[in-house]
Amino acid sequence: MPVLSMRATRHRAIDERRGEERVRGGGRGGIDIGRGILLSLAFAVGLLQSQMLWADPPTVDFVEISPPQPTTHADVSVRVSFHTGSAVGTHTHSISGSSIVVSLVQNGISGIPPPHFDFTETLGQLEPGTYQLEVIVDPNSPFYDQYIGQFSLTVVQNADPTIVPAVEFYNQQLDHYFMTASPQEIAVLDSGIIAGWSRTGQQFDVNVGQVDGTEPVCRYYIPPSLGNSHFFSAFPFECNILFDAVQLGDDPTFAYVRETLDAFYVVTPDQSGHCPSDRIPVYRLWNQRPDSNHRYTTSIQVRDAMVGKGYASEGYGVLGVGMCALP
Repeated sequence: MPVLSMRATRHRAIDERRGEERVRGGGRGGIDIGRGILLSLAFAVGLLQSQMLWADPPTVDFVEISPPQPTTHADVSVRVSFHTGSAVGTHTHSISGSSIVVSLVQNGISGIPPPHFDFTETLGQLEPGTYQLEVIVDPNSPFYDQYIGQFSLTVVQNADPTIVPAVEFYNQQLDHYFMTASPQEIAVLDSGIIAGWSRTGQQFDVNVGQVDGTEPVCRYYIPPSLGNSHFFSAFPFECNILFDAVQLGDDPTFAYVRETLDAFYVVTPDQSGHCPSDRIPVYRLWNQRPDSNHRYTTSIQVRDAMVGKGYASEGYGVLGVGMCALP
């Protein structure tokens, strides 16, 4: 883990005043008394100087933020150490907006040796953004400086492994659209192994696993005789109709090939086409041609443009909402 650099601000200083003691006396006894006082003074000054030496180095060896690159969904902690040892005192933290303060107040340690401590303050999970972190160590002693270190702490949005983008591709020769949330399929199409496909720049986020309130999206392949395309639906009744048709195999209109019953997970709209507040509508459009093809988009502008080209709006509500994706 990286050790951060520090800026210490001194808030306490030791004022030392030295006076000279002149001893006057006659005879041998007076000289002995004078020497005794001088030796006592020398010892006292030496002790004071030895105590002052501990104020010269930093009062903190290092401040360490963990993890080195803080992210959301993970606890952030701050470790502060000086000569390693158990913290004798009270350490706390406070968070106000983008300001974080970590503080340790020791129990008035004085004299020698210096105040050893090593403590870790857990800040918990933080929202993404940049914070100003201030670390304060108060030795609570006239012999040691107070330490104040200031740092910049950036928390980045952690990619949620349960959320992936459904990426849209277009084949100009076929005039077909295709979407996939499979990283493998995305990589293949991006590589050009299957010629003719390129990204449109449109995509929306979906769940890769079951989340409360979501439905699996079934995916069927439409063979060349019916369109050479893929059909996606989040509506259970549509998926059930196709499942039964494929199983029975007695309806040539639905001679589809079942690819998966859970390509990804989304929320379904109500019958008015409304999505929950934490989801956005995905509009479903059909080209109404013998080479059947669907397009799924979160853009109302794209939706209107496709309707203008003769595509039919499918789904619930006047705008034809087929599913509800993550924003």
